[in-house]
Amino acid sequence: MSALNSRFLFIGEWPSALIEKWGGLHLVNLSGSEASRLTFLDVVISDMTNIENSDFKKLYTDWKKKNPYIQLIGVLDQNLSLKTIHQFHQKFHFKKILNHREDPQLESFLLQSLSMSQELNQIEQLSFLQNEQSEKLEALQNELENRVEKRAKFLSETRRKLFVSHERMEAFQRLLVQLPSAQSLEDLEKLLNENLSRVLSIQWIRILFQPDDEKFLIDVREKFDYEVHRLFLYDQNEKKGSLFLMGSEAKIFTKEETEFLQQVTESVSLRIEALLELDQLKLIKKQWQKTFQALSDPLLLIDQNYQVLQSNRSQDGEPTTCHRLLFNQDSPCVGCQLGQVFQVQQNKHTWEVRGQTIEVGKVYAHFYRDVTNEIEMQKRRLETSRFVELGTISSSLAHELNNPLAGLLTFAQMLRMDLKEEDPIRSDILEIEKAVLKCRDIIQNLLLYARDPSLDPVQSLDLVDLMQKFVKILEIPSRSKGLKVKALLSDKPIFFETRQTWLLSVWKSLGLLALQVVEDSRKKDPTVRNEIIVSLSESASVLQWNLEVDTDLTVESESDPVLNSFEKILTELECELSFERVHGRGTRAKITFRRDSRPARKP
Repeated sequence: MSALNSRFLFIGEWPSALIEKWGGLHLVNLSGSEASRLTFLDVVISDMTNIENSDFKKLYTDWKKKNPYIQLIGVLDQNLSLKTIHQFHQKFHFKKILNHREDPQLESFLLQSLSMSQELNQIEQLSFLQNEQSEKLEALQNELENRVEKRAKFLSETRRKLFVSHERMEAFQRLLVQLPSAQSLEDLEKLLNENLSRVLSIQWIRILFQPDDEKFLIDVREKFDYEVHRLFLYDQNEKKGSLFLMGSEAKIFTKEETEFLQQVTESVSLRIEALLELDQLKLIKKQWQKTFQALSDPLLLIDQNYQVLQSNRSQDGEPTTCHRLLFNQDSPCVGCQLGQVFQVQQNKHTWEVRGQTIEVGKVYAHFYRDVTNEIEMQKRRLETSRFVELGTISSSLAHELNNPLAGLLTFAQMLRMDLKEEDPIRSDILEIEKAVLKCRDIIQNLLLYARDPSLDPVQSLDLVDLMQKFVKILEIPSRSKGLKVKALLSDKPIFFETRQTWLLSVWKSLGLLALQVVEDSRKKDPTVRNEIIVSLSESASVLQWNLEVDTDLTVESESDPVLNSFEKILTELECELSFERVHGRGTRAKITFRRDSRPARKP
């Protein structure tokens, strides 16, 4: 049992055995906060000392609200006058007042009090249930009487509606059976007038399409004394026209009549849609036949025996085969595949045949196209592409050979610097250096050969946007080396007239060189920053591109064959490449552009 929801509450000094026996709660006094947290009690046993406490009345009032039938047993633990006891009894209505805690009838009084509290609760609940059931019974009786009355009216109205509905249903069924026979709007109007005029008490039914229906409605209301009821006709949720119901007297259609008319309208709309589709199919057939005959290339429908069923080539009305009609031969073409895509060679011409199966094993559509000229053009393009591939291979070879050549040249120069003039292997080292320089010149020529200046014209470019492309180019190599490329870019565009591909090539080579140098330097000195920083700075007369690393670039840049090959490009771009030391040990590569007195035009 919850400590806050118990049958008994003992207040004062009580034996623990008695409390445990009855499973009650025990409060020595009312000074704590536990008494205010009690929720539901049936019996409270307390000595008069605690009852005299000013807090008891408030607590007892709260307990009484939660259980109006709570029972109170008092114990005279002190000498009290009868007047005082009487006052207490008037306030709290004791079930029993004991002379002392050891009263032999205590347990009996506890059982009586508990039984009294529960019995009073049950009586209250029973009374509530009786009143509730009486109210429900009275409501059910009233509802039953209303239902009986409504049922009688409903049955009478239902019999009438059944007769009307049966009559309408028969008319609707007759209409549905006859609708497929209607071949025009006049036929539809005739059927509607014959089947619906008497059922709906109307005199005339008319069908018109937009915009004629609007004009008709205006004319009828102006010239004739008719009451007009209009229903809209739809074709796939699109309004197409109107169905007019006209009578000599004003008539308001009931809900059932409106629903019936809605069914009629839907059926008429479907039949009109079918008539329109039939007309459309006839028109499409004519157009298809004209289109079929207008095709310049042969188009044939054939069967599995190569017999031509239909063709846009003249057949003189006699049955023939596709190979006889097109190529004047008695046997099928070599490599013919019914319903597939294939090529045939006939009379020094190549024909591409695109086949489509229309009916499996029965009918095939073959479209013939002479591709002789296209094949010749393709051969010419292949021959031309060899020159393009040669340029691509040249560029690839240059990029693949530059790094090892740079290493060879660097090591050869370092060995030469360490050797004395009289050293016997010095001549061999000089030959190696000479061979590397020769290879460098060959690569420079390859780069110049691969580059087409006409494909990279001078144009106004946003260098900020070009820098973003450059950073993306370096993403993969920098990530593979565990390095970072940091770009310090302006929020506003910087326009300059230059050659995009050439400038990107210079930037890319400098960036790859910087990545390699930083990677090598970090292997020797882990304190070297693992990033390169690129930025743009500008003034009224000068625009400068900067690449900054936390190591020395000058030695590698002087011996890098790729950078040396850019000498002509830098001259063409009218810019200068230079290096300077920064931050004590770092290097900044600068490309400086001289601006014209006029600002660069925006593209």
